[in-house]
Order: sequence, then C-alpha cells, then structure tokens
Amino acid sequence: MRHLSRHAGCIHVSQGSYPGKYFGRIDPTGKFFPGRDFAHLDMAFFSAFAADPIGFAQANGKESGSCRFCNLTLTTVESVSVGYGPICAGHWGLPWGHKH
Repeated sequence: MRHLSRHAGCIHVSQGSYPGKYFGRIDPTGKFFPGRDFAHLDMAFFSAFAADPIGFAQANGKESGSCRFCNLTLTTVESVSVGYGPICAGHWGLPWGHKH
C-alpha cells in the first residue's frame, strides 16, 4: 500500500534525515510553514528559498558544492551549474544540465 503525503507537492526543509532538525515546509504557492526546529532568525533564509527555489538552490549549491534539496555532494559540472543533482531535478520537475 502506498502512503500519500499529507503535504503533497511541498518542499520539506530539514537538516539530516528524521529525527534530524525539521525547520518546516514550503507549499506549492511559496508559503512557508514553520516546523518544530524553526528559529525566527532563519526566516530570511527560508523566505529567499521560497521566493525562488531554483535560483536559491543554484546560488547556494555552487557555493557549498552540495545539493540544496538532499545535501549530497555535487559531482558533475552540470549539477554544480544548477545547484542540485539530476535525481532531485527529476523529483521536483526542475531543469537540469544547463544553467538556469
């Protein structure tokens, strides 16, 4: 039996996998819903991400060398150029393999 998410289409923002820190979720309209580990100081970060997830991921992925969605190391020129890998691009319907 397949479980469907209560929050289908949302981006969940966490540090590590469960039971790691959970900061909240961003719904498909861009609205942010704080989670259990959200600190008000994080709001600028999440607001920037919610406003432009692709642009934010691209800039921060290049800077960090890690995918902004799953936090794995970016290992190809294409992945570094967009800030996330092909698997996350497929999961989220994002462009990949060329600059955004």
